[in-house]
Amino acid sequence: MKRILTLCILAFTLASFPLSIVCGAPMTIVFNNGTTVTYDTDEIRSITFSGAPAMPKVSSPGSPFAIAQPTMVESFQNGLGDRWDPVAVVGGDFGRFARFESGKLVVNVPRGNSWGKTGIQSRQPIFTVDRSFETQPGLVLIKTDPALTTGFVVTLASAWHHDVWVLQTVWVHIACATDEGEGSVVFINTHGPEKYGSEGYLPIKPREAPEWVGLKVYPGKVALQVSDMDSPAFIDMGWIGEGTPVYLQIFSHPRAEGGPAAVAIDQIQVGR
Repeated sequence: MKRILTLCILAFTLASFPLSIVCGAPMTIVFNNGTTVTYDTDEIRSITFSGAPAMPKVSSPGSPFAIAQPTMVESFQNGLGDRWDPVAVVGGDFGRFARFESGKLVVNVPRGNSWGKTGIQSRQPIFTVDRSFETQPGLVLIKTDPALTTGFVVTLASAWHHDVWVLQTVWVHIACATDEGEGSVVFINTHGPEKYGSEGYLPIKPREAPEWVGLKVYPGKVALQVSDMDSPAFIDMGWIGEGTPVYLQIFSHPRAEGGPAAVAIDQIQVGR
């Protein structure tokens, strides 16, 4: 398998350099584990590989896990583009409270706007769960800008909806420490018995927003891991089964109704 992977990488590498540079020169490939393989390019007659070229693995220092097979990497260079619809419900207003700035989606909802839910929702499912997710879960990584983030929600739902609170939904609410209270992380199913522990609160109280939020989706369960967590938190999620489409939402959400809330999303990665 390593030899096949090496040849695939070599094919891309050879294609990306002028012929005069690579012909007759040794080619050395260094793997993540430090192993190296060197080829004399004069001795290579041809290279053949099958399958569509995969998106390269994204380097994400500090993230709780890596996505080896990314299917989407969003950095908001084109605004909403064709992947996202705005979220603007229960006091939220995308036009007033959201902006794209320096490759980030920045949301800042002032006090007095009910729950002020403002953010984005995937226009299509980010993936559909199948049996292979038992051993290779669907992965979601969200990178925030902690300096611009005070409170937000990440949700996974089986359908597109303006306000996914009305659906059975994987609901992760992160509130930073402010003058109004300690930080908290809530991990629940909005309309089901599933929740972390007895009350849905993880045993962490973040002073500031975690830079990374990671979710792993399996049939019947979901794992959550944020920056500085040593291991993931799991909860059962009965509505997720084989054939379930999964939609992603991220939006601002205050600690209490009527409070201010802000979130800055730097990058979103999805894959396996």
